Amino acid sequence: MLPAKIGECVWWLAVLADRMDINFSDCVEEFLKERLSSLD
Repeated sequence: MLPAKIGECVWWLAVLADRMDINFSDCVEEFLKERLSSLD
C-alpha cells in the first residue's frame, strides 16, 4: 500500500508541475544535487 501512495504523490507532483509549466525532472535533479552535496 505504501509504495502505491508514494507513487500517487509523485504523480500528483508531476501533474502540478506540468500545470505550472515547471520541468518536473529538472526540479527532482536539482533537489537531489543539493541533498547529495549536503552529505559531503
